[in-house]
Amino acid sequence: MAQDEDDGALLEAWRAGDRDAGDDLLRRHFLGVLRYFSAHPGVDAEEMTQRTFEACIAARDRVRDQFVAYLFGIARNQLLREWERKGYRGEPISPSNVSLRDLRTSPSMRVAKLDEQLLFARGLASLAREFASVLELFFWEDRSIHEIANQLGIAEGTVKSRLHRGKAMLRTWLEAAPQQADLRTSALALLDRDET
Repeated sequence: MAQDEDDGALLEAWRAGDRDAGDDLLRRHFLGVLRYFSAHPGVDAEEMTQRTFEACIAARDRVRDQFVAYLFGIARNQLLREWERKGYRGEPISPSNVSLRDLRTSPSMRVAKLDEQLLFARGLASLAREFASVLELFFWEDRSIHEIANQLGIAEGTVKSRLHRGKAMLRTWLEAAPQQADLRTSALALLDRDET
């Protein structure tokens, strides 16, 4: 079952009173929301994640479909409100930017991985939305070409074209980034994922 369909089934069960289904649904997307907020300096990622899930729980009956899009819409609105409160002006970078490392790794390795992924995320934020959205779904949400096409409502050929062109633009941006060579190299290595 595709993740969107599975999310939909869990959402319906949750609305029908199955609290375990609700817990499963929220747990499934907790790290993605936490990573989203972690990618924005000066934001308390844990507090913002909690606020997002509280708002999602309060509004669960308004979700029609695409639970993930709805959830990240709430997250983005929470972030914009927080920035407005702090007087900050900026544009949120892509959802799900910073993955958590295996806890067995050293703190220095975790910091290096974070830096690599933040550099990659900044590159994504530099792209036009039509390319960034495809790359975000492919790299951060681990979606297939078919799933991306369904989620965005575009043809699979269009997804492949945007993925190919977006990767080329992102590679150019990363190669020009004023970062340490090893950080650039490791961020560039993320682009080598097969598109099949």
